Amino acid sequence: MELTRRTVRLILLVSHFIAVAHCRDQLDVDDHIPFQLNDDNARRHPELPVLGYVTPWNPRGKDLVEEHRQKFDIVCPVWYTVHPSSNDVEVYEVRGGPPADEDRDWYKRLQTPSDTKPKAIQVTPRFILDGWSQDDYRQLMFNETRWHRLATEITQVVEDMAYNGIVFESGATHALSGPLGVLSDHLKENGKTLVLVMPPIRTTLGMGDAAALNSHNAMMLQSISSLAGVADYFSIMTYDMTGPGGHESLRQFPRSSQLHAAQQQHKVREPGPNTNVEWVGANLIAFTDAAKSQDGYTNEQQFVFKDEVSAKFLMGLPLYGYKYPVFLADDKKGIILQSTESVNGFSILRGAGEPVVMHQIEELIAEYSPKLEEMDDGEFYFDYSAEDGLWRVFLPTPESMSNVLGVLDQNEHIELGAGIALWEVGQSSLDLLVTL
Repeated sequence: MELTRRTVRLILLVSHFIAVAHCRDQLDVDDHIPFQLNDDNARRHPELPVLGYVTPWNPRGKDLVEEHRQKFDIVCPVWYTVHPSSNDVEVYEVRGGPPADEDRDWYKRLQTPSDTKPKAIQVTPRFILDGWSQDDYRQLMFNETRWHRLATEITQVVEDMAYNGIVFESGATHALSGPLGVLSDHLKENGKTLVLVMPPIRTTLGMGDAAALNSHNAMMLQSISSLAGVADYFSIMTYDMTGPGGHESLRQFPRSSQLHAAQQQHKVREPGPNTNVEWVGANLIAFTDAAKSQDGYTNEQQFVFKDEVSAKFLMGLPLYGYKYPVFLADDKKGIILQSTESVNGFSILRGAGEPVVMHQIEELIAEYSPKLEEMDDGEFYFDYSAEDGLWRVFLPTPESMSNVLGVLDQNEHIELGAGIALWEVGQSSLDLLVTL
């Protein structure tokens, strides 16, 4: 009977993924521009907590947050790094802060309600353990005195600057439950918020072989049940699903073909989207289940969600795209095509991909007038030919974001109740923010 209930919940969840990630016909950019400005500033998913990252290298994000402040609950300026100190007395050193007085004034305005902008936003800067060696982590993990010194250094900055909390990131957060418990206690004494950044689990939708995937996932998830007791939120980095190197092609090529020979050396790679609804959903399932499990990670998903658990997870949504240099190839013949306009070809990488921000994507659309295509998973891409060859661009659109938001928001079958973390606001188009 228990197996039947789990199976039914799995069927409902997969059916919901399929429903929101339905396949549409080809779209012409002239008829369907995904960046059209909309004046609607109301929250379309008011139940979803929204965290927005703002970076110094894209300062436009500050203005966008302030103009669309009703869309955000938490804002994370990427301002601080934490370093092991050469001074044994201090042990740890916090560096950084608001780059200029105008940045200090900006975050103070966000924290202050007004008659015209009544919503106060939590400002929780990122503190990242920067340049740490394995020995630095070892000394922290096994020395409780250092736990308190790290917590004191960070919370002193939070109090001095009147922040609402912090976003904590490191290369080994999964192994720092002891130090993070002390940090959480220090923050909670003053009513501050703790957000922990975690890498995503990897699935067959992403990259890596089965053994590597299982090892990575187990390492990430085993500590979630203990960390869930100290964190107010987790920021899950569900972007860069495909990454600059693409994913290995699983297509079948004729044995005597050039692509079959290259495939045997793992050299045939395809581009792919930055994220998709199924991958985000799979991560939410895994993290929620691990948070409720006494033993952490388990391969047997329970598919039972509790609002107080799933609401801790802020699933990453990228506000940028990826562009890949590609060839078109014929999988029936196993050859690279000379034409860049074949309707029967599929794309393979001729080099590494690179991130591309939304204003650059808009410029490419204006210059090349490409045809916007929707994939079966609800993600979008377009191709364009330049002097240096053919390129494929994967991009977020209001439609693809709405697909993910629809899964994370409460629905009639499964109450997920999770939130989102936007990386990063300065890379966004206005219409993506309107989608929120």
